[in-house]
Amino acid sequence: MPKAIDVIIPVYNDGGLVLGCVGALSDLRIGIANLDCSLNIIFVDDGSKDQSWDRIVDASKEKWVRGIKLSRNYGKEAALLAGIRDSQAEAVIPFDVDLQDPPTVITALVSEWVSGNKMVVARRTNREADTFFKRQSAKFFYWVYNKIAENPIPKNVGDFRIIDRSIFKNLDHIHDSKLFMKEVFTYIGKVDASVEFSRPKSQRIDEPSQNLGKLLSLAETALISAGPKLFRKILGMTMLIDIVILGYASFIGAQWLFGDLPFNGFATLVILNTFYFVTLLSLLSVIGLVSTHALSESKSRPSFFIEARTN
Repeated sequence: MPKAIDVIIPVYNDGGLVLGCVGALSDLRIGIANLDCSLNIIFVDDGSKDQSWDRIVDASKEKWVRGIKLSRNYGKEAALLAGIRDSQAEAVIPFDVDLQDPPTVITALVSEWVSGNKMVVARRTNREADTFFKRQSAKFFYWVYNKIAENPIPKNVGDFRIIDRSIFKNLDHIHDSKLFMKEVFTYIGKVDASVEFSRPKSQRIDEPSQNLGKLLSLAETALISAGPKLFRKILGMTMLIDIVILGYASFIGAQWLFGDLPFNGFATLVILNTFYFVTLLSLLSVIGLVSTHALSESKSRPSFFIEARTN
């Protein structure tokens, strides 16, 4: 019997793209079948306000397509988690409905998985399709994240990958209410191989569902999920500043003793204010370190609620 593979596709106000996505993946099914695998789709409607759910219901007339409707908009990360947890397949592939990533890469991912690799990532060789701002901001974010994260993310890799059931079933033990799936994937398993591809320039004429506000919110979640290492680095930085300020204070004190201090009183004011703010930042860092641990232990709310299913 062919091994089942589910392509998990979050949808938010992208109703016009659903049927086109089904058509693109349908073209791959014969090639996938030659690898003794069957390709299926799970659409996850993340509380869309357009006709996305109606389009998903229409697409679900195909036996290899089904859909899940969340009770409201929980975000792409939660939608991905909902689809993966609902899968009974031998492997899953997170994928974007807008087809920005070439669907043909899926065949290469499946081929690597059939060869015995448990997690195979799709690695972009360039970001020329993105705007200059998006390229630079993404580069800066991932550089910062990998400096502070306990589980660094592979460079130029998104959610697009194939994950074996032996790995993704571990998501049942993840109970965080806010998720950064790229970090979660690195936490539950290791990357065995990669498939390189070049992303073509997007042909979309509508507004992307991942706007700046959502991206900033995701960045905040990502930094929190990076763990206490972030606050340790802030604490170390503030201690270093304290040492520098202490040295400067000693220098000013020596000048005062020898009667060679200009702007009498100004230097003392600068030192006291700087020391106050640095100490305050140090205390906030410690509080952040403790609260991060407490928050990680206390999260228990579900990441999503399912309102309806097709089929």
